[in-house]
Amino acid sequence: MTFSAAVDVAPTIELGDYQTLSIRAEETVYDPQQLEDWFKERQKELATLVPIEDRGAEMGDVAIVDYKGVSTSEGEEEGEAIEGVEGTDLEVELEVGKFIEGMVEGIVGMKPEETKELPLKFPDDYPREDLAGEPVTFTITLKELKAKELPELDDDFAEEVSEYETLAELRESLEKQFKESAEEETKQSIYSAITSELSAICTADLPDTLVQDEVTKVLTQTAMQLEQMGMDLGQLFTQENLPKLRENSRPEAVEKLTKSLIIQEIAKVESITLEETEIEERSNEIKEQLEGKEIDVDKLRTIVEEELISEKTLKVVTRKSHG
Repeated sequence: MTFSAAVDVAPTIELGDYQTLSIRAEETVYDPQQLEDWFKERQKELATLVPIEDRGAEMGDVAIVDYKGVSTSEGEEEGEAIEGVEGTDLEVELEVGKFIEGMVEGIVGMKPEETKELPLKFPDDYPREDLAGEPVTFTITLKELKAKELPELDDDFAEEVSEYETLAELRESLEKQFKESAEEETKQSIYSAITSELSAICTADLPDTLVQDEVTKVLTQTAMQLEQMGMDLGQLFTQENLPKLRENSRPEAVEKLTKSLIIQEIAKVESITLEETEIEERSNEIKEQLEGKEIDVDKLRTIVEEELISEKTLKVVTRKSHG
């Protein structure tokens, strides 16, 4: 009697010359204006609205308006009201890009109780297809006008928007965060360029079982993301749709798996290892971020080990490719 069994062959990885890579990556540079913009946004959030009666509307104010749109398209009766394009007590922040183009600019200069007609045009990408790109005349009545009174940038402000007691401490912390963020973006850009180059010069012969497992992982991650967005997974992940979904996810799965196996192979060649303290430190960081959520400790450890090995390997490749 003869027995036979199908056994997957281990993936075969052939490494190219990863020590002389030539890569181009975008550098993210810290811009001090980020810090000033952050403070401006927090000031706006804490602003007090003060009624204005003795001047016209200015950019940065908040206008309370009644509005009505009438069609001025060819073939339409002059002055025909557009259904659904009217309202009362609409709060409009007088900033560029708010409402449809020309609306804010038309309100600027108006005084409370003033009424004005604005000949405008709906943008081409307006949500209502029947109105997209069509001309319209808005009748605007400015009922109230309010100015934003911004809080002072001082220690009291710092305490209200953060855990710091002084503005200097808050500014120093934010500057450090923005700089670290820029450095991290640059690093990820370099790593992305390196993994792309590695995929180009290295080859991986992947057993189908591994690919199918990776396809399942990709679909699981997609399902989790869609579920967080509130989508009904039951309508998408049906028995009829599943084969097509798996087929569509295969290229992404192959790409991810190939890159992962190439990095693992380089890690072996370079004898890259992890200290237990490294694993514990990264695991604790993730646990803090997921505080209150159920965590699969074994799965977390596997993920952390893969991340750390990948990071250390890419650091080595980066260093060697730069001589």
